[in-house]
Amino acid sequence: MQKVLKHTYNFIFVLTILIAGVAAVAASQESFRNHVWTEYFSKKRKVLAYQTLFPKDSNLRLDILKVAGFKELFIEIHITKTDDSNFRESKRTILPYANDVFFHVGGQAFNLALVDINGDGNQEIVTSAQDDELRSQIYIYKFNTETREIEKF
Repeated sequence: MQKVLKHTYNFIFVLTILIAGVAAVAASQESFRNHVWTEYFSKKRKVLAYQTLFPKDSNLRLDILKVAGFKELFIEIHITKTDDSNFRESKRTILPYANDVFFHVGGQAFNLALVDINGDGNQEIVTSAQDDELRSQIYIYKFNTETREIEKF
């Protein structure tokens, strides 16, 4: 009986050390900390822009959101199938900078736009962010309908 208790205590001790080690490594990653804070602890998740896209030659509907979280800005895509109301999937990509900024397309100001950049009939996701020195950056992404992943353009 004592041998079983000793093994149980050893197992609990090793498991505690393992969990503490994983938590320490995760906490040392700033992007992971910001993501956890945004998702679970912060009520400051704010949708900044919203667009809907129906990709060419696809049965998908993409609801595209630009979201500000705790020290991060990201594009979130909620995927549904037009012929299957039960199918739902979400994808997210974090922008390099956390400050939202507007840009001009066709004389209008946007912080998220859908534009056919290369003339292939599919609209790309165009968004922007500003670094800490107030330099604006434009980011262009495309949604791959086969892999259902967000890719840099």
